[in-house]
Amino acid sequence: MKKVSIVVPVYNVEKYLQRCLDSILEQTYTNFEVICINDCSSDGSANILKKYNDKYFDIIKILSNQTNLGLGKTRERGIAIAKGEYIMFVDSDDYVDKDWIERYVSEIESQENLDMVIGGFSITSENKTVPQVVPNNKYSIFMYPSACTRIYRKRFLDEKNINFGGLRRSEDNFWSIMIALSDPNYKIINDVGYHYWINAESITRSVKQKDNCVEEELELLHNTIYNELNISSMTTFQKQMIEYLFVSNTFSWLFLYNRKCGIKRMQKKYEYSLQNLKKYFYDFQKNPLLRFGKMKAGSFLCKNFVSVETFLYKIKLGKVLFYIRALI
Repeated sequence: MKKVSIVVPVYNVEKYLQRCLDSILEQTYTNFEVICINDCSSDGSANILKKYNDKYFDIIKILSNQTNLGLGKTRERGIAIAKGEYIMFVDSDDYVDKDWIERYVSEIESQENLDMVIGGFSITSENKTVPQVVPNNKYSIFMYPSACTRIYRKRFLDEKNINFGGLRRSEDNFWSIMIALSDPNYKIINDVGYHYWINAESITRSVKQKDNCVEEELELLHNTIYNELNISSMTTFQKQMIEYLFVSNTFSWLFLYNRKCGIKRMQKKYEYSLQNLKKYFYDFQKNPLLRFGKMKAGSFLCKNFVSVETFLYKIKLGKVLFYIRALI
């Protein structure tokens, strides 16, 4: 039975941390370690970690960052000290099924030389749970970027120097793209045993409407991808997927985070976002994956919205939907 290292970054999650840790400690798979890293929490998270460490000292390791590093750098610190042959991540406000580790280990060991297994997840709140199954095709490794719904062979991560790009937000997007471009041997499974908890207080779901805050974040993500990864060596399909993601991110974020922001403000945000997009992909509208029905992974609503908006852009009506969004 090979050892699995579970890396759990912790930041101000006292309300959910016990549930997260209990779900890991109750696993049917028994050979694992839990690496919890406190990223300068200001609530009671540190006290909860100490109690668990005192009780499960042989399983749980506790580290504390001297300064707030963010999710990506904190995970990288966990990978660096991990003793397991396999790596998995759990965010500290989420939780997992009891046989989650066992299922993933079984799958990664079912074929020789697999570097990674990708699974689905459930979006869970007080009222409902919505399963999200990942399609078994070549698009999904790009379109489902979560670092948490996978198991990794640590040797692969180390040899390919896989990292989160120094980003404090959207780090999973960079991580998943870097992995996809590293030519991994992987398989996709029909599993939804990871539960994303919809936490209204989470930083990833509390974007404020500060001028160009979201747009600047997206620009940083795109700049990091383009500058840190070797775009010139990509295959045609890989380039099309990166372009698709840039377009999808630009249109989706602009629409999602700017409701009722006003026409003038939306116009500025639209022009800022399109300038950033066209800096890398001037003729993005020619990408065949942006046509209706061509993208075979991702949210139905999102991919069709992106196709509609690309078509409107082609006929010089690209601002229409965003202006409507700015008003209602």
